[in-house]
Amino acid sequence: MKRYFYVTGYVGEGARRMLLDLEKMENVELAGQVIGNKAVRFLYYRMDDLTGHFQKARFLKRFFYPFFTLYRKVYNREAENIILFLNSGFCREWDETVLHRLKIKHPEVRLILYMVDPMTGFDSEEHRRIMREMDSIYSINKADCEKYGFHYYPLVYSEDSSEGYGEGIAKATDLYYLGSGSDRTEYLSKMYKACQKSGVKADFHVLGERQEKEGIVYHQEAVPYSENIRLLARANCILEIMHKDFDNPTQRYSEAVVYNKKLLTNNKRTADFDFYRPEYIRIFDKIEDIDWSFVQKEEEPNYGYQGEFSPIYLIRKIEEDFEARER
Repeated sequence: MKRYFYVTGYVGEGARRMLLDLEKMENVELAGQVIGNKAVRFLYYRMDDLTGHFQKARFLKRFFYPFFTLYRKVYNREAENIILFLNSGFCREWDETVLHRLKIKHPEVRLILYMVDPMTGFDSEEHRRIMREMDSIYSINKADCEKYGFHYYPLVYSEDSSEGYGEGIAKATDLYYLGSGSDRTEYLSKMYKACQKSGVKADFHVLGERQEKEGIVYHQEAVPYSENIRLLARANCILEIMHKDFDNPTQRYSEAVVYNKKLLTNNKRTADFDFYRPEYIRIFDKIEDIDWSFVQKEEEPNYGYQGEFSPIYLIRKIEEDFEARER
């Protein structure tokens, strides 16, 4: 049976960037806009802001359900239609009511959830009700798969195919960081000071409210992903600092492997990841234990990456699982 995939629920350029390989597939559509009509979409997000994500007036959100892009779509009844959600954003827009209505209106549609964040931040009754509407759930967190019965699938990433990536670019930075601050802000400040003390050239970019932290660049808006790639190409090593209670593979890990960069991380689980190479990846517990010579030594890592992170393989895995159930 022919299958069509509609991928949604991702937020921001970075998340969409991970999925770009899917544009090569004829049977896959990236559906980033929750609401297609611009005027209705503007009104929806205006009401979303005024009501605190509709928490103050839940009934208002129901007026927008008929305008949801995937609710209005005409599906091929002769094929199997699969909506693949990423949990980075779907929980905010797709509550259990609209999902239930979607399944009633389009009984030929199957709903799949791909968890790119750990259940630590999603284990609530509200999210559990949403998950119960799913036909199947995949997760990049092996511990969550064992605990909740999810299917395991590693983090996906689409390699930048721009011609001449990194070509002729001299290493201008020893250690590069890009990410949000929040619970990591103070730790990043200590890390930056340690870099200065050790003579390490650090380039830290933090998304969040501006702080008086000398040397760290703060951004009120997300850094364009093309700029991230440019800064990454100039760096010798990538820094990864995990949010509290998070131990999933992250985009920083993927970038290190795909673009052959060294990685300095405080995620102890990294030693269990498929492309872990101790000569290129260093795991630290305390800042004072870091071997700064590893960060500064210029070398060309080679993880032997051959496109294994591509989301194309996730689609193929889901298709294989459906076929196995039909046997």
